[in-house]
Amino acid sequence: MDAKRHHYVPKFLLRRFSCEPTAEDPLIWRLDKESGRTAWASIKNETVIGHYYRLEAPKKLSPTAVEKYFSDVEGAAATAIRELVAGGPVSGDELGELALFVWVQYARSPLVRTWMTHAREVAAQAELISKLNDRDFVAEHYREWDDSLTAEEAESFRQELLGGLLDGAWIAQVPHDSEVLGILAGIEKGVSVVARQMSWYGLRAPQGTEFMLSDHPLAIHDPAAEPDEPVGWLSSPTVEVTLPIDPSLCLLMKPGPSGYREGETDAAQVQLINLRTYAWGHWAIYGPSEGVVRAVHDDAERRGGMVASFAPRAPHLLIAEHQKGSTRPFRVSVLRPPSRGSRSRRARRR
Repeated sequence: MDAKRHHYVPKFLLRRFSCEPTAEDPLIWRLDKESGRTAWASIKNETVIGHYYRLEAPKKLSPTAVEKYFSDVEGAAATAIRELVAGGPVSGDELGELALFVWVQYARSPLVRTWMTHAREVAAQAELISKLNDRDFVAEHYREWDDSLTAEEAESFRQELLGGLLDGAWIAQVPHDSEVLGILAGIEKGVSVVARQMSWYGLRAPQGTEFMLSDHPLAIHDPAAEPDEPVGWLSSPTVEVTLPIDPSLCLLMKPGPSGYREGETDAAQVQLINLRTYAWGHWAIYGPSEGVVRAVHDDAERRGGMVASFAPRAPHLLIAEHQKGSTRPFRVSVLRPPSRGSRSRRARRR
């Protein structure tokens, strides 16, 4: 495991979509979504951010504990995926390992990590503003910190801090280690949803067609959602989650009884799934040949409206503001996280 170069799409998955998957350092065709240019790329240099999961000030964990955990998850999933692609059966344990991998792949991506961090920061800032609006609360805690301070000094501090938060001069920010560990916070609940509340299907690409990969390979689409509605794992009974695991096989998950079964699909459905994968791709799409990635890109250009409907929809965060003692909010704000992730670790804001 490389201690510096952290992949948010694992190398074993990129390898499956390369033109030489058994090579030591296989090459893969990469298409840049912004420019439309194609080029050969080494899988070791793709979907990488330096020290992305490294803990800076660990207390009980080693600095590489999270990256090591992800590596273990990938190792178990790689074995299960190899058996699936070969047409083998799926045991309950293997389905659990795959569910863990699927959730981790979703949560650790730059896009979803940005969503999760933004939600925590907005919630923290709203809670702090709420507390600062309570003069008695601030005065009491200020005196606990230094009992020699006067009520006037406590009030001056309260107004200064509250004003800075309200006008944007001060911003709550989740520390890097909390951001990394936040990826793990929802694992138990997330895996429960994926493993126990979703029906799994293995879609085999017919001869002459191939699934392709992106730098955010998992895509969530709800055909029943209105254009401005957020879409999530269980946002409606019609949600579909796709994750290509080989040019020949794509996982499809949708709400329903737990279990896995396999079936053939047709060229039209492969094309639609590739467009969903393209829509969720952040910066690049990948495939074993230039023709595969170029064909998907050209199809996306022709069907721009459809691709837009497949694009990620960030979760909405509702902030309800109450007067003290009131049961009804006087204001409800709908906040949306940034629509883009970052290619690097976040710089500290001041």
